[in-house]
Amino acid sequence: MTEQILKRLALLACLALAACSSVPMTRHPRAALDIPENLATRYAIPGPIEERTLIPIGSEDSMRYHRGQLAAGHEVAEFYFIDPPRPGPRPFVLLLPILAGGRELMWFIGTDLASRGYAVAWPRRVSSALQREQRGPELEELFRRSVVHARMVLAWARTQPELDAERTGLVGISLGSMIGSAVMAVEPGLRAGALCLAGGDLPEMLMVSAEPRARRWLRWRAADDGIASLELQRELDQCIVSDPALLAGYVDTDRVLLVSASLDDVVPPRNQDLLWESLGRPKRVWLPLGHYSAALAIHSVLGEIDTFFVDRGCRRLGHARP
Repeated sequence: MTEQILKRLALLACLALAACSSVPMTRHPRAALDIPENLATRYAIPGPIEERTLIPIGSEDSMRYHRGQLAAGHEVAEFYFIDPPRPGPRPFVLLLPILAGGRELMWFIGTDLASRGYAVAWPRRVSSALQREQRGPELEELFRRSVVHARMVLAWARTQPELDAERTGLVGISLGSMIGSAVMAVEPGLRAGALCLAGGDLPEMLMVSAEPRARRWLRWRAADDGIASLELQRELDQCIVSDPALLAGYVDTDRVLLVSASLDDVVPPRNQDLLWESLGRPKRVWLPLGHYSAALAIHSVLGEIDTFFVDRGCRRLGHARP
């Protein structure tokens, strides 16, 4: 039975890869607007990074794995780091996690990117999102702190002599891609970013998303606060600053690769299209899959990301494409 299931999954993956399509970047890419001082300050790292801890946790095929911790002001960011066996300064990729954390997924993607020559790090979640006692202000604070922790890891990476501070990129998946939009807005030094399964207008998205956590959160708000959908959306409109569609204007169009799924009911196509338009119509890869079944095309997607990063100059010079 297991063998039959694996064969079917392999067939589905082949069909998905065959049906993938891409939309080239607009012929007139938009340059980023200057980010307002109040937003830059909002996501600023609260002081110098005073504590740096990096602990080896294993190695395999010369790949080195570490767990790290950084402290800046009142913030403490924990992260994982994979260093590939490549000579000279390595390009660096900041990986941002999904809503559920996705430990296994992060390690899989991180290891794949490291096998392509990138050093990779990702912060642990600040905390879980869409939990009880999280209303609009608490959600926005979680998003804001997630951006700050991501910037702390990026700032650390830029001080490491074995990493190339000029060749940095970002990969975000689902909620991580939405946090990644904000990171790219305040980090113009990032050469490129791949935003996968992302959308804009978080307040509306939460109202219509099929994500189980979102549905439970809506039921809790209705039961405990007696708040209807329209009123709740107004609350979120007032509170959520870290919305990809709101921050997209501060990101250069040609720095972005957008990966979308046409059957996604967690991040509906309307919200995906809104972000694509807000970013100035960057290059876009379409998967004929849903939010979770998009994992079937993960190897193809990582290949597209690698190619995009090569074209954007993130790859170490002289290293041939696979």
